[in-house]
Amino acid sequence: MKKKLTLRRSAALLLALLMLTCMFGMSLSVWAQEGESNGYEECPALWDLTLEIGEIPEGWEAEHNQIAAAASRLRAAPSLRDTIVAGMESAAASINISAFGVPSGETAILTALMTAIYLSEPQLFFYGGGYGWTTSGGIITQLWPEYKVTGAALSTQKAAYDRELAKAVAAAPQGVTDEEKALAVNDYFTLNAKYDYTIAANNRYDAYGLLVNKNAVCQGYAMAYGAVMKELGIPWLYARSTPMTHGWNVVEIDGEWYHVDVTWNDPVASLRPVADTDILGYAGHDFLLLSDDEISDVYHEHHGWTFPNAEGTITAGSDRFTDAFWLGIESGMFYKDGLWHYIREILYNRHDLKSYNYQTGTESLLYQINAAFPNGSGSYWNANVYLAAGRGDKLYYNVPDGIFSINFDGTDPQRILDRSDLAVPYSIYELKFDGCALTYRTAIQDFAPDVTNYTLDYFEHEYFQSSVTPPTQAAQGYTTYICTYCSHSYNGDFVPKLPTDPTDPPPIPGGCSSAFASWIWKLVDWLRNIFTFR
Repeated sequence: MKKKLTLRRSAALLLALLMLTCMFGMSLSVWAQEGESNGYEECPALWDLTLEIGEIPEGWEAEHNQIAAAASRLRAAPSLRDTIVAGMESAAASINISAFGVPSGETAILTALMTAIYLSEPQLFFYGGGYGWTTSGGIITQLWPEYKVTGAALSTQKAAYDRELAKAVAAAPQGVTDEEKALAVNDYFTLNAKYDYTIAANNRYDAYGLLVNKNAVCQGYAMAYGAVMKELGIPWLYARSTPMTHGWNVVEIDGEWYHVDVTWNDPVASLRPVADTDILGYAGHDFLLLSDDEISDVYHEHHGWTFPNAEGTITAGSDRFTDAFWLGIESGMFYKDGLWHYIREILYNRHDLKSYNYQTGTESLLYQINAAFPNGSGSYWNANVYLAAGRGDKLYYNVPDGIFSINFDGTDPQRILDRSDLAVPYSIYELKFDGCALTYRTAIQDFAPDVTNYTLDYFEHEYFQSSVTPPTQAAQGYTTYICTYCSHSYNGDFVPKLPTDPTDPPPIPGGCSSAFASWIWKLVDWLRNIFTFR
């Protein structure tokens, strides 16, 4: 039974807004300062706001609509929004907004604006979701964002974020339509990241979590997908469903909005241990570029969504992609030389490697894969042939007794791994490329809890210089190199320690506190300025 809340009408306005802003991990906290007075308020945690249907306080909807309308007016002032975003991008401790004359009593509206920024600016992954303000003369003069990380640590995270964002953007082929780019980015994330089934990873609610850590919940998926769409010039919004406790994207293509739920395109195998639920090589496409009617039907089951950072009404009314060629495909789709390559299941024991020319709408059979996967009960699973692509001119696929390489045109299939070579010769159920290596899983039956992961090194690492750590008197200096494709790293080009300065104080004697020793050496320095020592 869910915990119930009794809300006072006087508090319903703020709490209703805070319920929405907290729903996906945004722990909004606010503090205020006017003259010598200080105050602090903190948003209740998600689990304290589990209202059941019918428990919303009377009049809440109308009051919420008033907030939304007022917040829309603030968002419509791009100079205010841009000022806040620019300040936060530089991790400014405070941001001067006195020129915009925001009344000190309109903090709920300001909260709505900060929510909109939080859910539309993925590069602000380091924003903690809270803020404070200073008022003077009845207006808010300074905004004080709260950051999860600052300084050198933030610089390191920004560099990692930019590097991984560039990889995701590069996954979208050049010279293709926006819908093909949306498809490519969907596959990049479903193949290279996984849902945080434990709800325990750092940055699980933001774009950094999925891009860098390869691990996030639905909001992190949506923010990362939005970050790439932004770089590709494709308009996007965050869709949030309070009744579903879920979030996803809508994207605008040729003037029409479409739903994209990358999270639901990347399901988990719930029978496995929570740390190993990702299905290697699985890339779903049934939640890609859907209309409102399609995503809310009995199969897709989405409902109750809103757009916290939208202007006006957003409607996805086009059914243009109802019969898209990607529907029903459950492994990666790879683009090369004007063609999309993928595996389509025909029967439980037949899987066809096909290509598709999106410009002409022509699908071609390249190679027929005859394989059946035992399910451990005397029957067979219908899927489990997964397609992978690494660097070079080869595709890779798995069958129960091995892994094969094949040319993009479907010629020259070659076995590169035989099941008989494995220590425990179980069937090979899953396959994906992890940068420079093929990762695959074996099990007695599909989705079994006793899966075993293996890695087949296939490509040489290609490193770039990531950072240089200068030497000190205590430690060597070195250069850190990271592989462009798999993030493998090593330290090299070591530089000797710096020589000890003869004027430096000797090590602190045992038993002498550092504070006392510091005081002694300050005294010695003072004496040096008076006397000449020989």
